Amino acid sequence: MKKILFSIVALVAIFVSCEDGKFSRNKRIVSTNVDDSVTIALAKLAAHDMLKIKELNLNVELFNQTFKDFYSGDEQVTNSVLQDAYTNVQNFILNVAPKRLIVKQNVFIEKLKADDSILKTDNGLFYSISDAGRKVDLPKITDSIKVKYRGETIDGVEFFNNFTSKPISISLDKSIKGWQEGIPLIGEGGQMTLYVPSELAYETTGEFANQMLIFEINLVEIINDNVKSKKSKSKNSFRKK
Repeated sequence: MKKILFSIVALVAIFVSCEDGKFSRNKRIVSTNVDDSVTIALAKLAAHDMLKIKELNLNVELFNQTFKDFYSGDEQVTNSVLQDAYTNVQNFILNVAPKRLIVKQNVFIEKLKADDSILKTDNGLFYSISDAGRKVDLPKITDSIKVKYRGETIDGVEFFNNFTSKPISISLDKSIKGWQEGIPLIGEGGQMTLYVPSELAYETTGEFANQMLIFEINLVEIINDNVKSKKSKSKNSFRKK
């Protein structure tokens, strides 16, 4: 929290080109000395931290003016002012943003309910299966699996994608509840899309707190002794013939 507040109170706005309250991407100041380099670095760090504040509709024009007033000394940053700033931002992060995220999730869920191609479990997990895979090889929650998957928020922001690289290995019992319930619905080689409500994802903690997430999943392999044994016997019987 203090790190985010430091960034907000500190440096971002004075380095941002703003026209009519919107960011302008056309004007760039070229770094010419070490001070400019540090200035740019601080602006990037501050912007990075501010993006962690979900659901904030930033008024850039107001932000810039407030920053300049305090940075120039026209207004003083007293302990009282700082405490009010901490309180306001903390209230937004802990109370306002989560409510906005839940409202957004509920709207998205209503759209899913209206789509006949998407199924729903009793626990509220939405899913669609494009390839059921080998149904004789269904994973259990105690299994480890190899998967390729793409994850995104309901706003369409992709946060992970390994479809063009090697699959990753995970223990299903250490994954989120939505995966524990959804992935066992397909077999090896299967592909599905999971629409995971926040209570079956990361709940109220971490980077994706209070957020519904979408996962496109390819179950590449189930790693357990039973499956390996079945495959071994199958190969041996084939060789004997």
